Amino acid sequence: MKELLFDRKHVQSPDAKHQVFVSSMLVLLGGLAIGLSHVPLPLWWLAWVALVPLLLLWDRTQPLKTQKLIQFTAEIYTAFLIAYAVAFFWPLLHTFSKLHVLGKTTLLAFGSLLLVPAVFTFPFVASLPYRRKRGRLVGFAVFTVFYLAVELAFEYMAFPWPVLGYTQGGAVPINQFAEVTGVAGLSLWVLLLNGLAFGYYTAKRFKVRLQASLAAILLVGLAVGGGLWRTTHLGQTDNFVTVGLVQPAMTEATWTERFGGPRISRMIALSDSLIASMNAPPIFMIWPEMALPAPASASRQQFVNEQLQAWTEQQEVALLTGALVPDNVASRSGRFYNRAVLFRPLAEPQHYDQVYPLPYRPRVPISKQSPWLPPPLRSQFIRGAYQRPLAFDDIRVGVLMDFELLLSNYVRRYPGQQADFLAVLTLDGWWGDTPGYRQHLNYLRLRAIETRRSIVQVAASGGTALLAPDGSIIFRAEVHESTARLAAVPIFKDRTFYSRFGNWLGWLALVLSLTLIGWTFIVTGWRYWQALDAPENIKALPG
Repeated sequence: MKELLFDRKHVQSPDAKHQVFVSSMLVLLGGLAIGLSHVPLPLWWLAWVALVPLLLLWDRTQPLKTQKLIQFTAEIYTAFLIAYAVAFFWPLLHTFSKLHVLGKTTLLAFGSLLLVPAVFTFPFVASLPYRRKRGRLVGFAVFTVFYLAVELAFEYMAFPWPVLGYTQGGAVPINQFAEVTGVAGLSLWVLLLNGLAFGYYTAKRFKVRLQASLAAILLVGLAVGGGLWRTTHLGQTDNFVTVGLVQPAMTEATWTERFGGPRISRMIALSDSLIASMNAPPIFMIWPEMALPAPASASRQQFVNEQLQAWTEQQEVALLTGALVPDNVASRSGRFYNRAVLFRPLAEPQHYDQVYPLPYRPRVPISKQSPWLPPPLRSQFIRGAYQRPLAFDDIRVGVLMDFELLLSNYVRRYPGQQADFLAVLTLDGWWGDTPGYRQHLNYLRLRAIETRRSIVQVAASGGTALLAPDGSIIFRAEVHESTARLAAVPIFKDRTFYSRFGNWLGWLALVLSLTLIGWTFIVTGWRYWQALDAPENIKALPG
C-alpha cells in the first residue's frame, strides 16, 4: 500500500485504474487527516501534513484539460466533505435522530452546509494556472493567499471547522503568536508546514529536501521558542476576582421548559451550598444560558426579579445569569431575547442581549410537540442592539452567549471596552458526551490568547471551565456533573495587537487575492486584444 501511494513512478503511471485508485486514496487520506486534527483526539499536529495528499493531486492536474479540472474539483470537494463528516458529525447525528420533531427546516439548514466544501475548492483550482506557468513555489504561494482569503468569510459565520488555525487550539505554547495574528496566523503557519512537507516529498535533489527539512524545523522551533518565552513573560498578577460557577446538569426536558420548571431553586441551592462553604462570598455567581425561564406573565417576571435581587443583597454577591426574556409577555408572540442579566446588590440590574445568534436557529418555527428542544430552536430570537461589558464593584465582564465565542472579530472588541475578563454562558452540554462541547472549549482557548483575558465558561450540563490568558485550562467540569465551583480569575489589563487591529492578515490576503484576480483578467484581456491586432488576424477579419 505504501509503495502504491508514495512511489512517484506509480503516481505518474498512465494506467487509468491505478490513477483512480491512487486519487481515491489521496482524497481519503487528506479528508481524514483534516478531520482528525480537530479535537477530541489530541492530533492537532496532523494538520501540519493534512493537505499534502491534496497538494499531490493539485501537482498532477492539468488546468487546460476541462475533464481533468472537473475531476480535480470533485476530488477536493470530496476530501473536505470527508473532513467535515469526521469533525462535525455530532450535530448531524443529533439532528437526524430527532428529525421527526425538528422537521424539514432544520434539515435544510444543515443541508446547506454541504455547500461549504465547494468553497474550499477555489484556492486549489484558482492557483493551478500559476503553478503551470510559474512553477510549484509561486503556485503554492498563490494557493496560500487564496486559502486565507476564503477562510476570512468563515470568521463571520460561526463555523470554524474549515479553518485550519482552529486545529491548533490545544497546541500550547505553539499557538501564542495568535495574540498578534489571530487564527489566520495559525492557518498561515499550518499552510507553510504543509508546503514544506509537500516540497520535501516532490523534491528530487537531496539539497532541496534538506532545505525543506531545516525550514520546517526552524518554523516549528520559532513557534515553540517564542511561545515558551511569551508564556514565561506574560507576567504575574496579584489581581484576582473570585467567581462561583454553577453547572446544574439538569435534564433537557426540565431545562427547556419555557414557562416554569424547578431550575431556579436548583441553581440557588447549589449557589448557597458553595457560599456556605467559604469564609467570604465570591464577587460574582454565574449561572448558565437561559437559567431563568420565560415568565408566564408580567407579574411572574417581576416576582422572580425581586426574589433574585433580594437573594443577591442577602448573600452580598452579584449574580450573572442567562435568561429567556419574551418580547411581549402578554401576547406570547414567540419572540425572545437571549439575555444575560447581572443582578447587583443595592443597584439596578444590567443586561446584555445576544447580538449574534447562530444564523440558522432563530428561523425554526415553534413546535409544541418538542418539549425537549432548546427554546432557540423553537422560537424567534431578537438580536441585541449593541455590545457592552457589564460592571459591578469596578469589575467589568465581557459577556458572550453561546456561539458568539466563535466570532473572533466580535470578541476582540471587549478589551478595548475595558473588560477585565470574559464570561461565556452556553448550553453546550445538549450534545451529550460528544466532541461538540470539547471543540467549543478548544476554540475558546484561542479567544483567551487573542485577547489575553481570562475566560470563564458556564454550561447547563457540560463544559464549565476556567481558562487562563495563555489558553491553558485551569479546571473543567465533566459532562452531566452537577457542581458549583469557586474560580480565582486572574485579571490582565493589556491589549494585544490582534484586539486592536483584528484579522489584519485575513484582510491582507483578501486584498492580495482580488489584486491577483484583477491583474489576471487585465493581462488576459490585453493579450487577447494584442492577438486581434496581429497582422494575420486583421487580414482574417470580415471586410
